[in-house]
Amino acid sequence: MSQPNGIYKSLPSEQYFTADRFNNSALKLINTPPLHYKKSQALPKEETTAMVMSSAVHTVVLEPSSLLEHYFVAPKYDKRTKESKLGLIRKPRGK
Repeated sequence: MSQPNGIYKSLPSEQYFTADRFNNSALKLINTPPLHYKKSQALPKEETTAMVMSSAVHTVVLEPSSLLEHYFVAPKYDKRTKESKLGLIRKPRGK
């Protein structure tokens, strides 16, 4: 489903990141050579702790009604591990 160009205030994050358009990450590369941009788009993106946290914040602020569809509060874990420090665990896709 293709949407016309414009500013969308309620676009779900899945649609935002899969849209074949420039997003904030792509615009950061505007001053780099075109080949660098093309190469960066072709590489798979490994999800970092910061990316998970920023996605959670995005959902809380911009899509609060869908928060429980994507996240749940984790039980207490050993706080010495990177994963448990988040306090949130992303739900597996399709569940």
